[in-house]
Amino acid sequence: MIIKELMIYGYGKWVDQHFSFATPLQAIYGPNEAGKSTIIDFIESMFFGFQNKKQAVHGQFYPKTSKAYGGELIFEQDHQKYKLVRIDGPKGGNVKFYDIDHDIELPSTDFEALLSPIDRQSYNQLFYFGDFDKKEFYKTDETDLGLRIQRIGVTDADKWAGLQKELVKIADELYKPRGRKQQINVKLKDYHELEQKVQDAKKAYPAYLNLQSQLNDVKADYAHQQTELLQLQRHIQADRQLESYLPLIREQSELAKISKNDLLTGFDDSDKAILDRYRANITSAISQVKDNQKQVDEIKKASCETPAQHFYEENQFQIDALMGDLAGQRNVASRIQLMTSQRDKTQEKLLQLKASLPKNEAGELPLPFPDDQINHINELLRQQGNLKDQLRNGESRTTRRPKPAKKSLTPYYVLAGIIALVAILVSQHTVISIIGYLVALGILGWGFTQQRNQSQNQFSSQPTTDQQALNRQLAVIQNQLQQISADYRLTGIEEAKWLSIQSALHQLDDLQHSLIENNHQLEVEQKKYGHYLDQWEFARDWIHFDPDAYTHNLDLLEQTVNHWQQQFAEFRQKQKNLVIFQNLVDQTNAKLTQAKKQITDFLTQRAVHSEEEFKRILAQQKQLREKLRRKAELDEQLEGSNINIPNDLDESKLKTKLDQERQRLDDLQKSVNNVSEQKAELNVQLTHLVESGHYFGLRQQLANLETDILDDVHRYLALQLSTRWIQNVLNIATKGRVPKILKLAKQYFATLTDHQYKNILFENEISVVRKDDVAFTVNELSKGTLEQLYLALILSMTVGFSDQYPLPIMIDDGFVNFDKTRRQAAFAILKQVSQKTQVLYFTANDEIRNQGFKVLDLSQF
Repeated sequence: MIIKELMIYGYGKWVDQHFSFATPLQAIYGPNEAGKSTIIDFIESMFFGFQNKKQAVHGQFYPKTSKAYGGELIFEQDHQKYKLVRIDGPKGGNVKFYDIDHDIELPSTDFEALLSPIDRQSYNQLFYFGDFDKKEFYKTDETDLGLRIQRIGVTDADKWAGLQKELVKIADELYKPRGRKQQINVKLKDYHELEQKVQDAKKAYPAYLNLQSQLNDVKADYAHQQTELLQLQRHIQADRQLESYLPLIREQSELAKISKNDLLTGFDDSDKAILDRYRANITSAISQVKDNQKQVDEIKKASCETPAQHFYEENQFQIDALMGDLAGQRNVASRIQLMTSQRDKTQEKLLQLKASLPKNEAGELPLPFPDDQINHINELLRQQGNLKDQLRNGESRTTRRPKPAKKSLTPYYVLAGIIALVAILVSQHTVISIIGYLVALGILGWGFTQQRNQSQNQFSSQPTTDQQALNRQLAVIQNQLQQISADYRLTGIEEAKWLSIQSALHQLDDLQHSLIENNHQLEVEQKKYGHYLDQWEFARDWIHFDPDAYTHNLDLLEQTVNHWQQQFAEFRQKQKNLVIFQNLVDQTNAKLTQAKKQITDFLTQRAVHSEEEFKRILAQQKQLREKLRRKAELDEQLEGSNINIPNDLDESKLKTKLDQERQRLDDLQKSVNNVSEQKAELNVQLTHLVESGHYFGLRQQLANLETDILDDVHRYLALQLSTRWIQNVLNIATKGRVPKILKLAKQYFATLTDHQYKNILFENEISVVRKDDVAFTVNELSKGTLEQLYLALILSMTVGFSDQYPLPIMIDDGFVNFDKTRRQAAFAILKQVSQKTQVLYFTANDEIRNQGFKVLDLSQF
């Protein structure tokens, strides 16, 4: 399982906070009170549920600034991503579990199955390294260690362990190496007493007595030498132990002169962090001042006012007022263009119409007949035609008084035809004009035909008149027609065309009147337009108008003014920006001054004159604190070793003494061996001398007792074998993890101690063997070595379970008491372990940045 992300809704000091873990080996750095322990507890609570008040030893982590409690944990298992959500609720909180890759929600029991059978207790025992109970660890043996492992791998492991203890208890009732009341122990005592009786029986023989005397002397000498040998071995072991502690004693002596009184206040890592923050503030402020001043300079350089801007600013009110009427003037310009177009079209029609009409003798166009004279003139022309026809025919008819005729409708048809013809000539639709023109000519022709027929019918009934009467009538009519020709400038134009050109003449007259009206309106609009342009006279140096380009002038005007307004707006904006950035320059200068004052006050409070002097004293104080820590560690280690250290200890004398003791030990061992050989030879001689029958009876009793003892021993061994069988079954059920874990623990411990120790022994209690084969119990180890042993056991158990339960291991500042060499070895092992399971290393030591770890800095949040 690899934890990828944490999203904390609310937990302790963390509210709405997101953390990402980039690699399987992730360091989380933060000073004290940064929230490292809160993150550790949050991860455990997300796994195993929120603890209630009774369960939470260190208290619950309800946030003080938010009602939200809980969060999200995104992890990867078997190359698949999952999301766990746990919020406040009963029984450890409300849980939701999601498969991110397939975007589905899973039952919360699926997540519990992933962790099973690991609970919070077994997780802290197997996957967490931090503070631990040293006294409890001193009592740990192989059975306790195995039981920790078996709780995870075997169902009812506690019951099996209980049965195992019960069998051990029964076996202990049969026999204990130092027991007195146990059954085998009592029989062994009887056996020794009976054996003594056998020995007494042997004394009856003189030779036997002599040999026995010699044997007793040899045994006494052997016991004396054995006692001396044991005493010498104890002295040598004590001196060796004292010799092994010589480097520590020497180091303690060198550190004896320093004390906590040499420590100065204000010279620790937190003070350095304050100074670094002040220096960072100065650097940031200088950068901000530089950037803001650059903006000010650039704005000043780019914000020069142009003559056009100045002109617009001086005349802004007048320009804006005139621009407000621009839309109306565009309408005026449109009307002018429309009227000009209409005028040109009317003039073109006038020219075409004039060209199509006949001219009089003076080359002038005739005038149109009034509407009320058309019928009269038409009648005169008709009568003139009739009279000429009668005169040509030479007919002489009697003149009679014409009968009154009914009123004819013919004049009305003629008038309708003329009106239709005029209207069609005015129309601009070509197809309709042609059709209407033909219809109008048809109506007009039909009217003249009807009028002529009526006249003929009327005169045909009259009696024939003489030629003179006809000439007189003709003369009267011709005089009238001559007058009409003079009045309407028809001289020289055939009378037959008079009526046919009337519609064109009326159309010409209408067009001339329309042209006059159009010119009048055009003049009015042009005056309005000209007046508007005259108001721009003050800008004549900037805008030049074309008298005939009405719309173009307005477009030019709008473009020019828009350009002025844009330049003016940009200039005003630059001025505003200039004020803003100038204020920022002033503010950052104030911050810079304040930051410099903070550094000055900081140095003054510590009675130093420069940052370099502060850093020099800080380094000295750091070395001093390290020495004091090492001194306390040495005092604790030497005090816990129970070694009697003489005040006048001399290393050279101690080495000389050890050499002498080793030589004495060799000599004494040889002497013991010689005495042992003598004792064996005397025992052989005594065996041959024993012949007493009483002696053989005692030996039979001794043999019977020996048989009883063997039966009890077989029973004892059966119990011991059962105990071992249970242990082997548990080992098999846990896939043999105990031996593997112990073997791995020995490898890790050797690496962590730079191979100063080569083995770990598990008997009644844990002990370790140094490379020179000297064994130490755990209470004889230094605090650092003890923590290294515990770390080796934790890491070996974690790796041992990584194939089935690859949970992340969390280390909470676990290497504080390690020296540099062993700390580097610990980091190397963590990198190896991270290849099998995730490692989250929480530390307050900023040296972690130099170890090649991916570091999550909590001080940045």
